[in-house]
Amino acid sequence: MNKAKVELLSSTVVTIFSIFGLIEAWGYSATSGFLPRIVLFIMLALSLIWIAQSLRSIFKLKNQEKTTDFEWRKFFLIVSSSSLFVLGISYLGVITSSAIFTPLLALGLGYRNVKNVIIAAVVFCTLIYVVFRVVLRIPLPPEAISVLLMG
Repeated sequence: MNKAKVELLSSTVVTIFSIFGLIEAWGYSATSGFLPRIVLFIMLALSLIWIAQSLRSIFKLKNQEKTTDFEWRKFFLIVSSSSLFVLGISYLGVITSSAIFTPLLALGLGYRNVKNVIIAAVVFCTLIYVVFRVVLRIPLPPEAISVLLMG
């Protein structure tokens, strides 16, 4: 199976989950449903764009590529780092764990532009903080570093 067909299948699955998630989130009350509806709407829009790109690639026969073999190393890296991330949240805190695991996972998956990896980690951590503290007004658990520094 070529890459474009695999991507079409993947994007269709993501689109279906997005639609079901959006339907589910629409039943939430106004304040608790705002963020899930926005995220799922963006996810739906991006997955539809992905479908369109996949279809365009399928119709361009000259750009068809064979898929590569499944990369077990990357699979295990993602599974193990996700497990460590969940443990890290429990012991280090959400922001600290995100600041550590986001760049390490990106570098482990092969991204070599360290500057962009660090920028992405900072933006991700900032978004987590803004969404929980400012938008949802939910206090995050204390970070291990702040507990150590402030006693």
